[in-house]
Amino acid sequence: MGLFCEELGASAVQVGLAYSFVCILTPIQILATALLPRFGYGYKRVMLGGWAARSVFLALPVWLAIVAPRWGVQPWMAPALVGSVFWFGFFRTIGAAVIVLHSAAQGERTVFRK
Repeated sequence: MGLFCEELGASAVQVGLAYSFVCILTPIQILATALLPRFGYGYKRVMLGGWAARSVFLALPVWLAIVAPRWGVQPWMAPALVGSVFWFGFFRTIGAAVIVLHSAAQGERTVFRK
């Protein structure tokens, strides 16, 4: 991802932001636990909704990888990629929060079972 950002002409700040979004957005997991009682759909629907939404933001990097060689590097491509990485990380934390909260509610230390 970092190499792709640099290939699209991203600055060092943009590359650093793209790399750091995973760590920066982790506290959103705590806030995302408030979604469970609000939606009332249960753990599975919020988790799958978060994962489905993050998958949507994977379309932009794939599309950029296809069109950048044809169109050449445009000034809007690097910020669009960084924004896509942000929203991917945001919805990833929502989906992951459900897993963490569910395992904590079950009294388990891990979500992986033997």
